[in-house]
Amino acid sequence: MHVPKRRLWPQILVSLALTGLATGVVLRLTWQERSWRELQSFDTRWLLVALGLVLGAWVADVWRLQAMGLGMGYRIPFRVALRTNLLGYFLSAITPFTVGGGPVQIYSLYRAGLPVGHAAAAVMGSGFIAHLSLAILGLLLVFGLDLTVSADPMVDEIVRWVLLIYAIGLFALTMLLWQVHRARRVIGGIVYRALRLFSHPERARVRASAVDAAVVELSHGLRQVVGRWGGWALVGAAAYQLYFLLIFSTVPALAKGLGSNPPYWHVVAVQVPIYLLGSIIPTPGASGGLELGLAAGLLNHVPEYEIGIIVAAWRLLTYHLVLVVGGVVLLFFVRGSAGRTARAAEPPAAPSIPA
Repeated sequence: MHVPKRRLWPQILVSLALTGLATGVVLRLTWQERSWRELQSFDTRWLLVALGLVLGAWVADVWRLQAMGLGMGYRIPFRVALRTNLLGYFLSAITPFTVGGGPVQIYSLYRAGLPVGHAAAAVMGSGFIAHLSLAILGLLLVFGLDLTVSADPMVDEIVRWVLLIYAIGLFALTMLLWQVHRARRVIGGIVYRALRLFSHPERARVRASAVDAAVVELSHGLRQVVGRWGGWALVGAAAYQLYFLLIFSTVPALAKGLGSNPPYWHVVAVQVPIYLLGSIIPTPGASGGLELGLAAGLLNHVPEYEIGIIVAAWRLLTYHLVLVVGGVVLLFFVRGSAGRTARAAEPPAAPSIPA
């Protein structure tokens, strides 16, 4: 295995530009004369609280990865798990659909001693459980606590239905993956017929075969992560719930710093569909969509003149901080991998001949 040597600067610059543009639009649309006074009187202690919540979320995510490893019989050191996650955060922040971190995360775990298959299972299984955990959290907040995600009744109803359909689809996919030996024909037939609508039959058949292989691999990874009794997978799912709650709590904390007191659970519930939609936004790291989505979600929960400040501070903590810390980690990781490759390529020393 090797670390990809593709230049990342173009993707980083595009992601930064989109984030800056979207944040600028939000600031332009919500900025008022009172915004300056709010910014000058911002209580920086709440910024430190928000930073602590982000760092706490990183720790919870480390526990999640360690739980996944224990489910397969491996003890992943805290440092290795943190490095693996930060690499994933960084690459997800600069790739479309936030999916770019998987291969390097697998290599990070492989370099720490996990077999490639088990490392892939931990990463792919974790990603699947992340979506499942977020969907469950959304159902609990929106339907269990009957929270609204928008002041507009029509938008709120649409979001509720989308969240419900998404969760049902995800649960159905989980069952199909768990019984993949029975469901392969069904999945393959659906995929092939769908691809036939847009491409030549032979090309559709090739692509359907690739999807079939990916489904089998994902099913294998999910079974490995869940293990024999599934206890560690449940611990990992609980750690994911904690991770999302901590990340979502940064927004109310930042609002507190400006003197607002938004309804905590409502603001948390607003962010669930935003993060779910982030995985289908084709821009690098979902840049642009997340900023505009959060700004729309905060309407009627905090004063309009504070929304731009909150969005900018939120992205500083959840995006720019990831780029800086994750970028440094990636730099040292690539250098370390290059050093290992160079040492492995050196010819062995000639044996000494006794006189």
